[in-house]
Amino acid sequence: MPAYRKAALSIYSLHKKDQEWLLARVSSQHRAALKALLKELKTLGIPRHGIMPRSIQESEPDIQLLLPEQEIQLLDNASETEIFQLLGQEPESVVAVILSLYRWQWSTALRRRFSPAKQKTIARYVKTARRNGYSMDLGRAILASLNRMLQDARQHENERNADTRVVTYSTRGGMWHRAWRALWPA
Repeated sequence: MPAYRKAALSIYSLHKKDQEWLLARVSSQHRAALKALLKELKTLGIPRHGIMPRSIQESEPDIQLLLPEQEIQLLDNASETEIFQLLGQEPESVVAVILSLYRWQWSTALRRRFSPAKQKTIARYVKTARRNGYSMDLGRAILASLNRMLQDARQHENERNADTRVVTYSTRGGMWHRAWRALWPA
């Protein structure tokens, strides 16, 4: 099944506001193609919350299409501690998307760092994510963002180690909190 059709079926099953949010974040070329397919699905009267075709349920994204090999290796070779520092305060759904896109070396160790309730929620979301799939643009954006966050964290750690002054940062908050703290350090 072609990628656009898989993406359209996946997007079609989402809530209308989620569809709009997701479509606003893809390129205009992809958006036009997806909107045409979504319109076709609606015209055909296909129920939004039906059973996904087996070809979508069993498919895993080709990780090589998401990021260059060196960036994938950078993420895969990161320590579980580094990844936990980046994802520890993120919602379970974000962690699940990342875990569902690739079989990371650190995925099992990362899951163990979360509370049992959060582990269970993440496992449920990962199962759903692998069954329903994601658009390549979404996967690419999430992995590129994680890669940038990892590189920034490593650079910050190197600068911190080189600096004789000790600066402590709050450990709560997710990606937006880190972005805010990066702009206005303590």
